[in-house]
Amino acid sequence: SKVFGLGQWSFLTIRTWSEEFRTAKGVEGYHVYCEGALLVKGCVVGTAIGKMDYFKNNAAQTFDDAHEGAATAAFRRAAKQFGIGLQAFDRDWCNAWSAKYSGFNRPERKQ
Repeated sequence: SKVFGLGQWSFLTIRTWSEEFRTAKGVEGYHVYCEGALLVKGCVVGTAIGKMDYFKNNAAQTFDDAHEGAATAAFRRAAKQFGIGLQAFDRDWCNAWSAKYSGFNRPERKQ
């Protein structure tokens, strides 16, 4: 909101889908996909498809989490097309950030 102003951008989910797959070790799972568009001031500035894998036997993740992760991946890719957050793809920037905030702990996730 600092760049465009409050309410001046949004991410629109166009469609979602999933497909079953099996890992090389025989574990069954789902590829979960989200196709979306990044809009700035009502104009599409990027589109992308994101993917995340879901495994039923993973107690730490729900199917909803996989959908959210796929949407986040699509948003990140669409933003990259627009030139937002490109530093997240720069290994040197990521390493410098990690070193600067080495004591940073993510808050615990509430169940």
